[in-house]
Amino acid sequence: MPYRKVSALVAGDSVASRSVLASLLLGLGVGDVRQAHDGGEAFRQIRARTPDFLVLDFELDRDAIATLEHIRTAPDSPRHDLPIAIVVAFVTKSGIEALKQAGVSSVLLKPTAMRQLTACVQALLNDRRPFVASATYSGPDRRSATPSAYTGPERRGGDADDDLLMIDIG
Repeated sequence: MPYRKVSALVAGDSVASRSVLASLLLGLGVGDVRQAHDGGEAFRQIRARTPDFLVLDFELDRDAIATLEHIRTAPDSPRHDLPIAIVVAFVTKSGIEALKQAGVSSVLLKPTAMRQLTACVQALLNDRRPFVASATYSGPDRRSATPSAYTGPERRGGDADDDLLMIDIG
């Protein structure tokens, strides 16, 4: 299996949801899948043995954002650039913006099908975007690659604020 040497941590406040995600990851072939019941436990496990990626399955509230921010910015975080996906049942444009600002790598919507989870895991493991750490943001570079044929001064200068909401963070 392509992921048998890969380790994952699934953290969430629902035992049932965590178990389903862990089972899906094991079914995908991920060799080591651990679970944490909250953000604090997830951080302790990350410090003890850092996984290849983290899946957060929390309600979209301050706890999920705080967990993301803590992993990205805490001085004792062993891997600020850890790939992190969050699974949510419902998300708004402002929720996506908050997750992006907190440094999320990817967002999955519930119910999560194996096809979406597979694509997410592939993206988490193969994403080569640089990690940005500044006074106002820590996380994967949120800019998309600029096509080589582009000749204008600002790629996004004409973007409208009411464009379609894109769930893909990358």
